[in-house]
Amino acid sequence: MAGLIDGGAELLVLILFALQKVGAGAATETVFELVTAAPGTDTITYFEVSSALNSLVATAHVALTDGLYKITEKGARNLELTEGDLPYSVRHHTENAATPLRTQALRRELIRTSRTIMRRGSYMLELSLSDGREELMSLRVLAANLAQAEAIEQNFRDRAESIFGTIMDALS
Repeated sequence: MAGLIDGGAELLVLILFALQKVGAGAATETVFELVTAAPGTDTITYFEVSSALNSLVATAHVALTDGLYKITEKGARNLELTEGDLPYSVRHHTENAATPLRTQALRRELIRTSRTIMRRGSYMLELSLSDGREELMSLRVLAANLAQAEAIEQNFRDRAESIFGTIMDALS
């Protein structure tokens, strides 16, 4: 079963496929995990994935922003033409491995936090939760200092749905 993906052009297509299935930016380590999730991809090395990502960035098939790789429109168009060349088992395993990452990325897009420093060193936080179509909740909260602001932002990111539910219960 070893060697289903040859590490050349097929690896490039597999990387594009994995990035498309994630639907959000992914670090090199994540891309490596995704492309080696299927049986027959165990001969692919981290160096090969890293090198292939650099090639895809150089040809504008993938964009690199803040250390995360994301498929571009050009990459998606080329993938549409070539993904059928990947063995079905490889596509299937890669897609299954990407599903939890895609779910996490979609959730991150629905939860927003931002902060503005105030004159006396406190922070005004803007916290919001969306359902993808409409904003469900928007809160402005004053934090006494940076540590408290960071803790509130992290707690909101971790438990936004629960916080929303608690507020709705209290209000209705």
